[in-house]
Amino acid sequence: MIMAAADWSIGVRACDATTCSDTTGWFQFTVNTQDPSLPSVSATTYPPKDTGTWSGGPGQAGSFTFGPGSASDVSEYIYSVNQGNAVTVAAGAPQAEKLTANQQQVSSNLTGFTAGGYATIARSTARGHNSSDSLQITPTGTGGTAGAPFTYATVGGDNGGLRLGMQPGKRYLVTGWIYVPAATGLTVTDWRGLAIVPIYENAGSYTTIASNRPTATDTWQKLSIVVTVPTTATEAFVRLYNGMTPGSGKTVFWDDLSLREVTGTSTVESITPVRDGLNVLQVQSRNAAGATSDPRVYEFLVTPSSNSWAWTFDDDQGKDAASVPAGFPAVYSGTTDPHTRPGRIDAAAATLDGTGVFTTASPVLNTSAVSGFTVAAWVRIPDDTALAAPHTAVAQNGVATSMFTLGYRTDRDVTGDGTPDPAWCFTVATSDSATSGRTGACTGDYVAPGDWVSLVGSVDPTNGLITLYVNGPDFIGGTKATAAYAGGWSATGPLTLGGGFTGTERWLGDVDHVYASQYVWSDDQVLQFAVQ
Repeated sequence: MIMAAADWSIGVRACDATTCSDTTGWFQFTVNTQDPSLPSVSATTYPPKDTGTWSGGPGQAGSFTFGPGSASDVSEYIYSVNQGNAVTVAAGAPQAEKLTANQQQVSSNLTGFTAGGYATIARSTARGHNSSDSLQITPTGTGGTAGAPFTYATVGGDNGGLRLGMQPGKRYLVTGWIYVPAATGLTVTDWRGLAIVPIYENAGSYTTIASNRPTATDTWQKLSIVVTVPTTATEAFVRLYNGMTPGSGKTVFWDDLSLREVTGTSTVESITPVRDGLNVLQVQSRNAAGATSDPRVYEFLVTPSSNSWAWTFDDDQGKDAASVPAGFPAVYSGTTDPHTRPGRIDAAAATLDGTGVFTTASPVLNTSAVSGFTVAAWVRIPDDTALAAPHTAVAQNGVATSMFTLGYRTDRDVTGDGTPDPAWCFTVATSDSATSGRTGACTGDYVAPGDWVSLVGSVDPTNGLITLYVNGPDFIGGTKATAAYAGGWSATGPLTLGGGFTGTERWLGDVDHVYASQYVWSDDQVLQFAVQ
């Protein structure tokens, strides 16, 4: 039955073949068929990706503000980071804590808790979320009914009144951490099982709602739910459900409980990214009728915890290439495995045919950092035919072009005779535009088909230099070329191995041991790379 958007009242009576009962009390509710508008998301700690700003780091929390957008009746927000577990938070600012210290952390005894239905409770001192203590709920040995075992604990009292200081017409956020042992499992026989369950009575009828459930065993997970107590409610209380059948012996643990009134519609949430590079936050708003908006997608860049990565092609990843350290795997777009053995260094290299390219899922380098950066690769062009066109070995892309390219070019006059020469180049774009000017450090030395060549390119903002090393520093016979660096921009696209922004300069030949570092290599590091 689909009901129109309106205020509704429902009464029920039972009838047999001859007689009907009186009608129950009227249950009043509102149907709202309008989905909320997209919420707004902002953060100063972690600005949006399109600003090109890298911030914080893995494990460093940031404050994110969720707003209702153009909606007027948002009651909660649901968010997830990098497609992880969904978290529900109340729309608005949490007020003072309603629970006692003991109810929050079961720090002393069982005061403030009552076993309900067919359950027993105990204070566990062997397992806690942020301490050694928690509330342990276990089904009794017998009792209950099929599908509704009623195994729960109450916090601050059960039915019969407005518990925990809750008041009619107020909205509350209830949160708690649950630990489900593997022996207990996640399969429940009660729909309220393994959940926080607020209940209120209004006009003679009880309404029961349940939080999200845990998604994993043998770990602590946070559950949350928002409940609005109707203005005419006479009872409101909170249960913590075990939900397992009496006699099963299946125990669960609860800790770090909280109940707070929330006011307003904007929420400030502390979120801690666990990975570097590109992070994706999705936020939805939900109104009191349960209608949920489409997700607002907010992308932000997290400063890497490491400052150097390598793609050696020695791993056994099928077509793809893992990064060392992990975190930036490069996915190959071609149809066949490009790995060939042996490589220039160690077990394998990538042999590319000018069509496929390795691409990371997010940017690796902060190309506007004051520390500068370095990229390096061993490369080999197979024959004279391949020398006829430019090829890119390493690049990091922006919206409209590559911020830098390291590879081989045919359009630079390095000898000064007015004629383009075949050359190794490290080229930097001055802006994120397809028509941007480009500055390159180039040399025609060591351009020979069939030979492995060591290329190292660096951007040094402090000294205003773009530098290319071919086959090591000049004091071991290598070539060093430089160009002026006037300033850069933040390339928020992926790092690509074997190609750049367009598909016209894909690498043709071999690539091995690619490096990307968030600092300028010293001559000693360039030397060590060249003599491998």
